[in-house]
Amino acid sequence: MEEFLRRSQATPVSLSVSFSESTRGNARDVAGMISQHLYHIRNLKIDTGLLKDVASILLSLREAAPALETVELDNWPEVVRNMSMRSSSLPRDLLRCTAPRLHSLKIQEFYLPWSSLVFSTLVELKISGLFLDHADPALPAEDLRQFFGALSRMPALESLVLKAGLPSLGTASQRTCFPFVTLPNLRWLFLRDDVLKCAIVLKHLVLPPTAKQAVYGFCTSDDHNGDRSEIILPWLRSHIAALPRIHVLDFTGLQDDFNVVAYGASVEDPF
Repeated sequence: MEEFLRRSQATPVSLSVSFSESTRGNARDVAGMISQHLYHIRNLKIDTGLLKDVASILLSLREAAPALETVELDNWPEVVRNMSMRSSSLPRDLLRCTAPRLHSLKIQEFYLPWSSLVFSTLVELKISGLFLDHADPALPAEDLRQFFGALSRMPALESLVLKAGLPSLGTASQRTCFPFVTLPNLRWLFLRDDVLKCAIVLKHLVLPPTAKQAVYGFCTSDDHNGDRSEIILPWLRSHIAALPRIHVLDFTGLQDDFNVVAYGASVEDPF
């Protein structure tokens, strides 16, 4: 692989790295290779697999990436292997904040500092942190203010998928000063998170009327503030009223979760 990258010189290339039993011992060599050639990598995919030294790979993502268009980082195996609710954090100076061509970013089971997202060209952002309840306490705390700040820097965004990827709510006083963020090009929004976080995000996002939205809200076990599901009702009422024709409305409530699905003429025609 190193020889291929060396011969390619400045030609844009695609690089996919998956750490298996045979490659996990070469993490630092691979990290050095990525760091050295990141300037001409167009598409980058990293699967930590059996890798134990994840930190060395993350350090390689601190270089500028002027040719980079797509990034996919998957750290799910580390979380499962360690049976831990914490995982490695991406650098706060991710890609040295320089990736002018980046349009797709997919992150699974890495902690993401939202303040590091300064890529205005992003069209697709997908973050899954289903196994991460909280970040490493040694990291500077972030809340929804940093999240909204990051979105305000992504005017071209068309697809936003967040599966338990939202930061903390912050203090009660901070929750009253979130900014409104307009995403004029958004076509698809998927949220799966604490219902209060979902409600706040939905309230502060200004989306095109044609944008499709799917929301899965759940109440955390440490919630002592009553029924948080009530907070989502204004959004739910407004969207049900706006639907042109509903033939089937399925509302499922569980002990700590709920699901709403609206169908058109048949169950084959979901909104």
